[in-house]
Amino acid sequence: MKESVWIGRIREQMQQHGVPEGARVLVAMSGGPDSVWLGWSLRQAGYPIGLAHVNYKLRGADSEADAALVEAYARTWEVPLYQIQEDPHDLAARLQTSLQAAARKIRYDFVARIMETEGYAWCATGHQAGDQAETILMSLLRGNSPRVLRSIPARRAGFIRPLLPFSRAEIITGLTEAGLTWRQDQSNEQTDYLRNQIRHTVLPPSLKINPDGVQQLINRSEWYTRQHTLIRQLALEEAKAHVVTAFGIPELALEPLIQRWGHSSMQVILAEILTHWGAHGHDVWAGVDLADREPGRYHEGTTGRILRTRAGLAWISAALLAPEPPVSLDRITAPQTLHISGHTMTLTWYQAPTPMRLGGSHLYYMDYDAIQWPLTIRRWEPGDRMIPFGMRTSKKISDILTDQKAGAAAKFCAIVAEDQAGIVWLSGFRIAARVQVQPATRQVLLLSI
Repeated sequence: MKESVWIGRIREQMQQHGVPEGARVLVAMSGGPDSVWLGWSLRQAGYPIGLAHVNYKLRGADSEADAALVEAYARTWEVPLYQIQEDPHDLAARLQTSLQAAARKIRYDFVARIMETEGYAWCATGHQAGDQAETILMSLLRGNSPRVLRSIPARRAGFIRPLLPFSRAEIITGLTEAGLTWRQDQSNEQTDYLRNQIRHTVLPPSLKINPDGVQQLINRSEWYTRQHTLIRQLALEEAKAHVVTAFGIPELALEPLIQRWGHSSMQVILAEILTHWGAHGHDVWAGVDLADREPGRYHEGTTGRILRTRAGLAWISAALLAPEPPVSLDRITAPQTLHISGHTMTLTWYQAPTPMRLGGSHLYYMDYDAIQWPLTIRRWEPGDRMIPFGMRTSKKISDILTDQKAGAAAKFCAIVAEDQAGIVWLSGFRIAARVQVQPATRQVLLLSI
């Protein structure tokens, strides 16, 4: 490929990414063919570049040779060089992740620091069409989410990938014509990782059947992305119309979706809403299946819980599921405000007689002296019981919530106040009979929520 044609295509890609002519660009350079060609072509196109290199020291002398080549290009091109040495094994162990994921985090964190400290608004990486096809196939073969055709974004924030439209063959041709040398990472020839398996055992026979298979796969992925964007817009419109959120818990009514879209199309929209809430991977499929199950069933996912309710589906995020320590209060005389399980509550002491605003749905008056202090505020638990005002026998908290037709959010986030003798109050519903205010009451505890 002639240099002028190549440089013109690079400039076109940079314009599409919104990078102005003459803007400083940091190039993530490993020493491999793609990143060497990226750095050279951007410099030829008139962009002031800097080179960023991470030596992971995983391949002994080969790693040192990679770093030496990048240093040589920085000297020859007379451009800034930023480099670090960091073994990803420790980070992988700390984060309990793969060596590849740890190396990627080190690389992107390093580049982000350089961009911030050295004033680069853009960082270019050397991903090309083959990488894109491999990523799409990896996502498809894993099949762990409705969004199975995930791809490498051409731009994300300040990170740009100008080589995505170009094949490895084009890049090698360009390197050869320009007389550039590059390093070959021998670990890329191994088949220990899924990407390398696809690169060496899946794509080659596929390309023999269809030499244009890589580009066609990319085209299909781009078309799928457009379809998915439309589905997402429809789903978010449905969510606005049929989702009610309380205490940070969204609940979707399913019946309106079924009536409008039919059962099969409703599942597609539901999957997108679940993904928008925070579910991902197999959890999304499990949530879609829950729509056909009876109320009360739920799926415990990696990022939250999906609950089948009377109306439809509710989402309880991992943050809300995290245990909350109970709050213990001894006799109080000054107002105290607490925040627990999505509630804000205030406890105030009064000396009787006290004017009481009866009928307030969020005001609860209790006989201060009937409470067997200390008073503990906590989330309710299965098996909790109380004797509600107006009853003589105890009743399960779960049955009270059911009788009161508590929604998914109110039921999950319900809290109780418990003294040494048992539960004296249930949020949103009632107090225990033994702490009700009597004519002889001398001190009152007002709990407002």
